[in-house]
Amino acid sequence: MACENNDFNFPIPTPSDALVPVKVELVKTNGQWQMIRAGEELYINGAAANNFYSKVADFKGNAIRTYSVDDNTKEILNTANKRGLVVCQGLYIQPAANTFDYNDSTQVQTQRNNLLDQVKAYKNYPALLMWSIGNEAESKLAQDSPEYIKLWKEIGQIAKMIKQEDPNHLISTTLASSLVAHVTNVKNYAPDIDILCVNSYYPQVDGIAANLQAAGWEKPFLVSELGPRGTWNMNSEPTRQLPWGSPVALVEETSTEKAAVYKKIVSESVMAKKADGCLGSFAFLWGYQTHGEVLNWYGLFHKNGYSYGAVDELQNLWSGTYPANRAPVIASRQTDVLMNGKNAEAAIQVVVGSNNTATVIASDPDGHPLRYEWYIFKEGTTDTDGSMPPCIQGLWSDNTKKDLTFKAPTIQGGYRLYIFVYDDINKKVASGVIPFNVL
Repeated sequence: MACENNDFNFPIPTPSDALVPVKVELVKTNGQWQMIRAGEELYINGAAANNFYSKVADFKGNAIRTYSVDDNTKEILNTANKRGLVVCQGLYIQPAANTFDYNDSTQVQTQRNNLLDQVKAYKNYPALLMWSIGNEAESKLAQDSPEYIKLWKEIGQIAKMIKQEDPNHLISTTLASSLVAHVTNVKNYAPDIDILCVNSYYPQVDGIAANLQAAGWEKPFLVSELGPRGTWNMNSEPTRQLPWGSPVALVEETSTEKAAVYKKIVSESVMAKKADGCLGSFAFLWGYQTHGEVLNWYGLFHKNGYSYGAVDELQNLWSGTYPANRAPVIASRQTDVLMNGKNAEAAIQVVVGSNNTATVIASDPDGHPLRYEWYIFKEGTTDTDGSMPPCIQGLWSDNTKKDLTFKAPTIQGGYRLYIFVYDDINKKVASGVIPFNVL
């Protein structure tokens, strides 16, 4: 996944000589890697963020990952420092595409110059932990294409340039997977990469360490994105693929089911792999989605800033204690969220304008009152920022109770019926969803 700013013309502030960088380095003690910052070991309990950055500290995390330099970078770094957070700062590089050619020396040099300006601008900020060159830049290239090797060689040149300019921070590049060929090319063409970042989702996360070992990777790594099974990887769960499938028709887990997945990944596939060189992770997506096939699939927060149960699980993993108040629970998509008495995997199809019902079973671990909000939008539609669009109006008289009566939309196609269950006292939320098709 990616949530970087693709704007290549970003403002570069004047570097401040008054800022003092904090030295970060890697050491290997008794055969085990450690990240040392300011003389102390740092294990990354982080969030890959596009919003709500400072909330990472509220939930006992210690790091955030960004995807590019943009207008918000200075504020993010300064706020992170105030909150005791460190930042894995993304450096956007162009993928090899029609608009960018790694054989064009002018384009390549312009990109290097821009990246060097970014490094100079932010290298002294105290919250800076490391630089990450690109995000899945290799993912759209065929491994037998000339551009594939060109890209790795250029990443190597960029890493060398950054190391010369900034000896105080680590350098990484972020892969779309731990495919042995990709790792091998990092080894061969980018030896200045200090620590490897890998984006991976359930259940593939658990295989990263073995893949790196197979590729002969001898340095440490971070899981730079993690979360529930990817929307692109659903063939192993055929009942979650619905037959109308246009533009997309995939069954989403409840927020409570997702929370269990985050818990499993971080505990079993990240923290348990420390001896194999895993120095932490960044949970995806800290904020709410503004891109992707199914909006809300990965978001750890509602757009209103309320947190889902997965954030509670992350705090417990990061600190050993849950928040004093936890998110509401919708335990199962099979039994606890129904439309016309059927669950999401029943592939529900209804007629334009027909009368329908929906129900939810939800609870609050702390006994707080719950508020309900049903919400319908058409598949493939978004708000102006790419996030979940406004709810379709006029389909019901009351959408604030656990039981709903509503009319099907008047336009044919795929829709999503969401239920959001809020604990307004503690700004927590649970979600469940049923995709349905209107004939």
